Amino acid sequence: NDARGAPIGTSTIFRLASNSKAWTSAAIDLLIESGAISRSTRAFSYLGITHPLPANAHVDPRVYAITVGNLIDHKSGWDDGVSPYFDPTHAMRHIALALHLTHGIDQTQMVEHMLGQPLQERPGSHYAYCNFCYDVLGMIVAKASRSSYASYVAQRVGAPIGVSNIVVSPTLDPRLSNEVPHYYSSLVGLSPIYPLSGAPFPDPNGGDSLIREVDAPAGGLATSAVSMIKLMEHFAIWGVGPPAPGSAREGADEGTNTW
Repeated sequence: NDARGAPIGTSTIFRLASNSKAWTSAAIDLLIESGAISRSTRAFSYLGITHPLPANAHVDPRVYAITVGNLIDHKSGWDDGVSPYFDPTHAMRHIALALHLTHGIDQTQMVEHMLGQPLQERPGSHYAYCNFCYDVLGMIVAKASRSSYASYVAQRVGAPIGVSNIVVSPTLDPRLSNEVPHYYSSLVGLSPIYPLSGAPFPDPNGGDSLIREVDAPAGGLATSAVSMIKLMEHFAIWGVGPPAPGSAREGADEGTNTW
């Protein structure tokens, strides 16, 4: 049982936090194998997103050289170890307010805003862990597959390996029917879904300024431990390709820790 007495079993699903990226990598792996995209595909040109928001933002021209391979390898050129740095995945309320929105942002608006943020390094030159990179990869999955990201992951990655419970965890309650009923955290913050509201929200429900439906490819998926084992039997946990013996990864978010 969980801390409030709710039953937990092998079919119970939990938020994966950054282990969501392993499912995105698997989807990208299948699309590269099929020839739909390649590691050298230029990400933002492929998506057709080449203009920043706000419209007067300066764009580093090196942004347009960022490839699918750079995103996979966390070598986009945006580096959180070098100032100034901006991580849009945990600044979704800020972006909504900067764009004068009365509602939460979508993935395209997040990308358009990020295009105006300076690169710290040349794409492909340095490793810097990047949540945003995997949200962009999720958008590429959707375009290349002519499907939604969640549908492709469920039907083309999950179903063939016997997984039927890989889903996007909703930011707001209620939880899904087979999801743990609570994610515990004492922290609160302001909502990115309701950017004009000053009411405090629990961190697991958006108080960390993150909309999980927007961030699904990088950190918003949920599944069971059994399903994660099935994924590890067929795909790499880091990067793309076949399973790599001895590899491991962690995901952490407010109310969530996965290994």
